[in-house]
Amino acid sequence: MKYWITALAVLAWLSESLALADDFKTINRKEYKNTTVSHVEADGIVLRTESGISKVYFVELPKEVQKRFHYDPAKVVAAQREAEEVALQSKQDESRLSSTAVEDDEALPKKIFIAVIVFVVCLLIAIGAFIKKSYL
Repeated sequence: MKYWITALAVLAWLSESLALADDFKTINRKEYKNTTVSHVEADGIVLRTESGISKVYFVELPKEVQKRFHYDPAKVVAAQREAEEVALQSKQDESRLSSTAVEDDEALPKKIFIAVIVFVVCLLIAIGAFIKKSYL
């Protein structure tokens, strides 16, 4: 009884995907036919076609398409700077962590030496106490 609702929903979904299908032509005359825009990024659009997924950069598209998807070159530059800052911060963090590891590696022999000395002293005290108790 409710099968018609499911069929209607599927039909609406299919008609929507067909309605959203679009053709794109780059300034180099490369054509993308019957595509669906998967998502928009700062520097381009990701298109889904029958043959797969492609990213087309806004600089390759005509001005009308750039305006349609609100392309802003300043946003691309800002995104690139942000990515560079993140990469630099990551590199600095990695460097800081590796230098801390080197410091820890250098401190390890000292800690082992101190632990051995403490163990030997404790052992000598225990032996001394045992000997003292034996003679009494």
